[in-house]
Formats: sequence, structure tokens, C-alpha cells
Amino acid sequence: MLERNCHQDNMEVVNRYFSDLVFTWLEKKEIPTESGRNQYIVYGAGLSSQMGGNQRYVLAFVPIHLAIKRQSRIEDLPWKCIQTRILAYSYKLKTQRWSPPSRIENPIFEIQKRTDGYSEYRSTDENVELELVLLHNSKRKTKVQYNNKITLLGAIEIFRTVITHNGNFYNNSSDMNNLYQPVGQSDENNSSVITPVG
Repeated sequence: MLERNCHQDNMEVVNRYFSDLVFTWLEKKEIPTESGRNQYIVYGAGLSSQMGGNQRYVLAFVPIHLAIKRQSRIEDLPWKCIQTRILAYSYKLKTQRWSPPSRIENPIFEIQKRTDGYSEYRSTDENVELELVLLHNSKRKTKVQYNNKITLLGAIEIFRTVITHNGNFYNNSSDMNNLYQPVGQSDENNSSVITPVG
């Protein structure tokens, strides 16, 4: 059993939304930080979708030294970041049926910052130490693309969403921009995304 840290309760809030999915090891990703570069393994689950040629994914970033299994349930992945994304290319994962569970904790988040590329939110409940980043549609030339308040489920279902449980996955706007720099692929609206292996 993997040892959990002090943010376990906050992770569990998110984990419950994806508990039925099987996540598969996809690739290694380096994230620049103020102290250097942190290495992660990206696990992914492909979701059944009616998005034309685009595919919905849930992506979990796990520190490389804690990424043990090739496939795992979300509760066994000590993730630092979860992303829900719609991508115009395929990781060639078998798609899984997913619908939000009923009667589940659904905390509210409030806007903290808007930039040209994303909107950043924090929970209104001091006991929920989660941060959300909603990526902007580059075709819309405005910083105000989302409401001032949003629920966790509402954010997840946008599929332009980054969730962190400790706020130190990235340290500043430069790191945030670097996280989404393309390495060769982009999503359906030119938001930068990670590149699949193979």
C-alpha cells in the first residue's frame, strides 16, 4: 500500500469522481520549477466521447519515483496534478464509460486570477485545499471565459481543467505557461498539451 501524505483527504475528494476508471502509464514529463525540473509519469484514461474526431482524457501526473504500476486505479496513484482534456489526437487507449457519480462532495471554487491563457480558482471551503486552473479557448479573445464561481464537477466537465491538491505543482505564471508548451501536438483549440509516446 502506498503511503499517503497530509493531503490525502483533498486527493480523495477528486479521486471519488474517477474511481471506476483504469489509468495506464503513458509517458514521462518534466515540469520546470523554481528549484529545477520535476519528473512525472503521466497516467491516462480515455473516455467514451461524442466529440467528433476529438477524444476526452483524464490525465494524472505522478512523481516518477512513486510511479510503480503500468495500470492502476486513481486511489493508488499519488498524483500531484489531474487534468481533464479534449485532445485532437489519440493515445490509443481503450475508451471507458464515465459519468459523474451521484451524491458526491462537490465543493465550490472562486476566481483568484485571470490571464490571457487561463483562469485560476481556489476553494471557498478552507478545509478543501485544492486549486483549479481552467484553460482558455484561444479563439475567444477575452480573459473572462468562465464564471466567478464554479463547482468541482462543473470544472471537471469543461475538459480544459487542471487540478492540484497542494498548490506547488507549478510556482509562478512562467511555470504554468511552460506546462502547456507543445512538444509536437496540440488540442482542438491550439491549447498546448503533452505529447504521447510512441
